[in-house]
Amino acid sequence: MVDIPIVVGGGIRNPQTASKLVASGAKLIVTGNHFENENHWEHLKLFADAVHVKKSILI
Repeated sequence: MVDIPIVVGGGIRNPQTASKLVASGAKLIVTGNHFENENHWEHLKLFADAVHVKKSILI
């Protein structure tokens, strides 16, 4: 276990992979040049939804 943010990148080409990495503790996902290709722009929202996990607070 570490106290510094974990940055993960390389080969992340789908939202499912990005989501698994965040669930495993990654704080930053690097997609590299995946979104430089206009054909992948439509996936941007799917990636965003996959990595921005909303956490509930129980009181």
